[in-house]
Amino acid sequence: MPWPLGFRYPGTRGEACRTERGQAQEKVGLVKRTVRGTGGTSIVLAVVLFAALSVVLSLLFMLRDRLRAETDRLPEKVAAGLRPDMLRPADESPRFEQIEDFARRVRENFPGLESLYVTKFRPDNVECCIYPWTFDRLPPANLQSLKIEQAGFVLGYLYLGLDTGREQFLQGLIDVLIPLLILAAFVSAAHVWRQERTLAATRFQLEERNQELARFERLSLAGQLAANLLHDLKKPVLHIRDELRQEREAIDPQTLNEQVDLFLQMLRETNLEKLAGGGEEREEYLDVEEVLRVSLNLVKYERGQVEVHFESAPGLPFVRGYKYRLVQVFSNLLLNAYQALRGKGHLWVRAFRETESLGERIGVEIRDDGPGIPPEHLPHIFEPFYSASGRTDASGLGLYITRTIIEEMGGSLEVNSSAQAGTRIRVWLPVEAGPPV
Repeated sequence: MPWPLGFRYPGTRGEACRTERGQAQEKVGLVKRTVRGTGGTSIVLAVVLFAALSVVLSLLFMLRDRLRAETDRLPEKVAAGLRPDMLRPADESPRFEQIEDFARRVRENFPGLESLYVTKFRPDNVECCIYPWTFDRLPPANLQSLKIEQAGFVLGYLYLGLDTGREQFLQGLIDVLIPLLILAAFVSAAHVWRQERTLAATRFQLEERNQELARFERLSLAGQLAANLLHDLKKPVLHIRDELRQEREAIDPQTLNEQVDLFLQMLRETNLEKLAGGGEEREEYLDVEEVLRVSLNLVKYERGQVEVHFESAPGLPFVRGYKYRLVQVFSNLLLNAYQALRGKGHLWVRAFRETESLGERIGVEIRDDGPGIPPEHLPHIFEPFYSASGRTDASGLGLYITRTIIEEMGGSLEVNSSAQAGTRIRVWLPVEAGPPV
């Protein structure tokens, strides 16, 4: 009896494979959660704090400069209302009523004025205070003074005490917030630096986990192919056994050799041992047409009655990559198409070249006329461990690993599917300078 399609290594090794695959699944989930959540909140808070402090400081600077400009213009505005004729010449008495009325209007219109004094020179050239009347000495020297002149003679001075409390308060806030802004910038930079280190380590872990998953998927694919191969190998093996059971004289050496050659040829054509151990291969320049033919040959045991149409443009340039990783990519896609067709229908495989604005690339199109992928499954087909077919023997890693390998080669993957037109998958690979075709 042939082994079932979902072939796994039997016994203890099978349990070990399933356990390792489960562990790899948990690791991938953990690493992805780490990538999404590592310090995300803290770095956002640090950036928000830095931005908020920057905005507040900018507003405080603008408000302080505005107050400072108003304070600088205030003396000129006040002095404009004090006419020289209010003081009159030194030998005449000042107009006290007009000066008092001037002071009253100034205090009403300019609440930011802290104090106001008016002085006049007597005939003996001595300066004395005439407003306020009760002030019997000269104003404090720290006040701002403006000359009151008439015909080139200084009649007196206007002394103003300006209220700079708000300006000083704003300057104090600025002096406090600037160190906080520097601290926030330092904290943000430190967070970014730690995040970069953490994410670099996490990306390395994720790459390792993806390599593990690729290895498990490769073993799964090899297991499925081996199951079908065992079924096909049954016939030549039975022939060899029957020949050997006959009498020595009745053994036909030619027939026996033919069956042995058939057996060995089938083993050679599969290259399963290279597929299973492909993780140790080296990067090289690859002929896409050759890789496609190897892949088609590898999964031919799932073909059934499917009619395959293969087309390759002449003179395709080489691509650089790992041969059996690319074989794994195309084998997965072909195997999915065969399984969707269920042994009957048509499969078109086409390799071509295309020139775009970013350069030349090679396209591989795999198209079938099967039932297509249900619309509700399309958004999830590249998720690891997700199987749209519902097969219990499917690993759910095929398309996830396929896209991962293609993206590592600098390429991309497109999937279009509908119930009317079947499924079309296009693999795009960049062309690199290499050996001549």
